[in-house]
Amino acid sequence: MRFKRFIGAMLAISICMGFTMPLSSMAADQNPNNTYVPAERAECVFTDCTNHWARNEIEIMQLKSVINGKTSTLYAPEDNITRAEFAMVVCRLLGYGATAENNASFAPFNDVAADHWASGAIALASQRGIVNGYGNGNFGPEDPV
Repeated sequence: MRFKRFIGAMLAISICMGFTMPLSSMAADQNPNNTYVPAERAECVFTDCTNHWARNEIEIMQLKSVINGKTSTLYAPEDNITRAEFAMVVCRLLGYGATAENNASFAPFNDVAADHWASGAIALASQRGIVNGYGNGNFGPEDPV
């Protein structure tokens, strides 16, 4: 139980730091206000993020293949993240993205079909103790986190 809390806390800290600091592959300059400003900006592929306050972080996470949009041009930055999306993002952040995608035919929960787009990530995150179901055999993949 303490290990799961520790992993959860470390994941939360790393996600928060990822949104506030530039990733190592991005060049950054420090301005006089002591805040980080990316030296380069990628072209925004999501039309609904052009003027969004988290545009740069969304672009970086998309370029790192950590997140995808709802479509090729829409990200929906104000939508709640679902439990399935969270499982996939966590697997990708921890370097298990390819393993999760190759594990796609395994469905450990009654409400997650083997062909669900995130079944592999849900199974892997569950096996690693990162996520749990509701205790009744269901995971609730479309429920908000």
